[in-house]
Amino acid sequence: MLAEQVKVGGCYRTVKKTVNKVLEITDEGRVKFVTRSESYARGEKSWTPGAPANALPRLSVFALKLVCEVQEDWDPKIHPTPKPAYVSISVPIIRESQGDTAAMVAAAAAAANAVGKKSKNDMGPPDF
Repeated sequence: MLAEQVKVGGCYRTVKKTVNKVLEITDEGRVKFVTRSESYARGEKSWTPGAPANALPRLSVFALKLVCEVQEDWDPKIHPTPKPAYVSISVPIIRESQGDTAAMVAAAAAAANAVGKKSKNDMGPPDF
């Protein structure tokens, strides 16, 4: 997901099939959150602290691990799995041993600039 899509109070399914609930986004752009497994069988007791206060993730890093927004009580056994709501880009990994580093940096910059531009096959944001 994009960092702009993450909001306080929102619950999000992660790539590791857990659910994170955002409690606060600090002025420094760090995310305080609680987390739980996919199962909501234990109800409110399912939530545990997501990260210690001295190791809160940056919003941009936190958002990369999210797949889609879900209900607070979402459980794959009860609710259908929502469609993913993320943007993916392909950026080449740059290694000194690969030769022309300047050309690879230019390719990576071009790929990064393409983010947010609609392709001719774009069908818009996913439905929730």
